[in-house]
Amino acid sequence: MMNERHLFRKYTTDEFLDELDIIECYREPKRKAVYGEVTQKQNDLYAYFNVTPPP
Repeated sequence: MMNERHLFRKYTTDEFLDELDIIECYREPKRKAVYGEVTQKQNDLYAYFNVTPPP
């Protein structure tokens, strides 16, 4: 999919995944997960794959 969307011009697979890996998630027992800030760049990366980013 990265090849189809020409993302290898900007990212290696590891760089792409590393950019999304820095989104933090905090979870306490019996509570809803709380996510850290998602940057515009990360939102754009999710959009390349038609995936909804964390809230």
